[in-house]
Amino acid sequence: MRRGGVLLLGLVLGLGAAGVVWAAEAPRSSEAVATAKLPYVLSVKGAGGSSTVAVTLPDSATPIVFDGTVRSTFTYDGTIVVTINGRRIAQVPARTGGDVHAVANADDVERGVAVIGMFVQLDATEDCFVDSTSTATLDNAVLTYSHPVTPPTSIGTFLSPGLSKITVQVGTNASVAEQQAALDAVASLVHLYPVPTVVKLLVSDSAPEDDFLNRTVVVQATNESDAVGSESPSTTANGGTLEVRPAGALYLTGAPTALAGTAFALADPALSLFEGRRLEHVSGTPDWDPATGKTSLLDLGASAISMSGVGQLQSVVAVNQPAFGQSLSSLQISLAGVITPLPEGAAGRVDFLWNGTLIDSIGMSDDTQLSPVLSISSEQLNRDNQLTIDFSYVPASGRCTPQPLAARLDFDTKQSFVIPSFGDSVAPGFQRFPQVLGSTVPIALGSAGTPSSLLQQAGDVIAALQSSTTQQLAVNLMSAAEFDSATVAGLLVGAGAAETESLGAPLTITDLISVGDPAPRFSAALPGPLALAQAFSSGKRDVAILGPIPTDPASAAGKAALQLNEQFADQVATGVGRWTQLTGQVMSMGATGQLEEIALPPEPSTTSNGRSFLIVGLIATAFLIIGLIVWSKTKPQEAAPEVPGASPMG
Repeated sequence: MRRGGVLLLGLVLGLGAAGVVWAAEAPRSSEAVATAKLPYVLSVKGAGGSSTVAVTLPDSATPIVFDGTVRSTFTYDGTIVVTINGRRIAQVPARTGGDVHAVANADDVERGVAVIGMFVQLDATEDCFVDSTSTATLDNAVLTYSHPVTPPTSIGTFLSPGLSKITVQVGTNASVAEQQAALDAVASLVHLYPVPTVVKLLVSDSAPEDDFLNRTVVVQATNESDAVGSESPSTTANGGTLEVRPAGALYLTGAPTALAGTAFALADPALSLFEGRRLEHVSGTPDWDPATGKTSLLDLGASAISMSGVGQLQSVVAVNQPAFGQSLSSLQISLAGVITPLPEGAAGRVDFLWNGTLIDSIGMSDDTQLSPVLSISSEQLNRDNQLTIDFSYVPASGRCTPQPLAARLDFDTKQSFVIPSFGDSVAPGFQRFPQVLGSTVPIALGSAGTPSSLLQQAGDVIAALQSSTTQQLAVNLMSAAEFDSATVAGLLVGAGAAETESLGAPLTITDLISVGDPAPRFSAALPGPLALAQAFSSGKRDVAILGPIPTDPASAAGKAALQLNEQFADQVATGVGRWTQLTGQVMSMGATGQLEEIALPPEPSTTSNGRSFLIVGLIATAFLIIGLIVWSKTKPQEAAPEVPGASPMG
């Protein structure tokens, strides 16, 4: 079972510049140079704080040099140490931080992973809580490495981790089965590869040029007697075929009914072990095994919870709704821990915070068993949640020099459990996705856009959704008519005026809208061009749609809006945070290319006219207020009239 609430940290790969002089061994002429960036800033907090990030490199890559800058807010003397795979490569003063430039080598990578670490060592001081809130961050961290330039020759090497981008390509005249399989392939590859490897869907009759870090999966349906130019045609519809062609692309072929199963199989890590270039009768099912009942923290992906020392220590556990495969109404968390007894004269406690809010606190005592039961109500639940365990301890002397005996706290993640109750807790909007969908994502292409563009947008939306859950999703490509009459949650791209009205979207194409952050401001947004995404509950059904404003493709504004739709979809598929960038119920993208939330005022009625009149009223009020302000500042100044009965001043 591959599930969890912890965030997988990976790398962003880009081509490096040629002609650089390295302090380490230079790459051979048959190799190229690339860089792996940490997608999230590596940060530590407090004296003794430590943290690591796993950076995945592509097959046969060799590290050359590591660079970065440590920025520190610590006020006491000491050192901040940076490591690769446990080896110290640099240290900087704790007070000031500093630049890091260190030679890396092949021994710094184990099974394709380089673990970058950082920890703080402050000089001894009497204050046990010295710099307890200070932080150090490793900014602009880059691991430069060399890699081969030859294309992959086997399925295993093709599916090796650490790639920059994988393109799933399908033809312009692709059948529904091919389109469906292409979307399933996108979901499978996003499930297989950690952030930030990018997976994109391309509708084209010719595959893009590949290189070592950018690869293509071509999806094609075949007849039993024709395997699309394969050197060894497959003559069975029982599963499809995977084949790496001489140019380096991976072809996913088979009978139309076999394509989806073969696409599901792409997420199987076992394929990376296959050294042949062709594999027949390939079929699989989605890796769908959510936590449907009492589940241990270990099964949710939590790492060991162990803290030892003096002062303040902290451990964080992620408990995210998508790991359960459906929406939650409440949670009960039962922890099983052991803590050192409290020495006479010492003081200590354990605080439990849910999404930053204190929900329980237990003082240290003679009892070594720590078994809190934490109840989380629907009002406290977000889609993505964090349980923070703060452990504070001060020895009897009240001083931390000389070094006192440390206190220790351990929670057994195998014997600590989460017990979910299912139902709605998060308000209608983007935060209900993907958990509200279950195992299958119904998706349809609307009327606003070309079929090729809409399919590519659908691929981006599927990639974004899949990146927000540890469960592998399956795709159900529906027609717009089927989607409109369906009763299950789903997604629609290319929403035009008819679709937004029929589905009951909060804002229809003809509405005037006010932009808020997060509450409505007195400012009016033009009706276009922009891309508008909405997530809402219509009856008992949750729906998310993306569409352009205006929808007329012949006008200049309409063409610009269609391009913004494509840009919006690309941003949620590739940008930092991916799907989690979407907040509230309505998001837009205008000419600035930035995602903005449109805050909806409370609806006075369930009719679209009520929505429109309210929003128009807000805008009219805004203009009235602005006009009054301008008039008050520009009108002729006159002496104020005397108040009857008032005495003159002076």
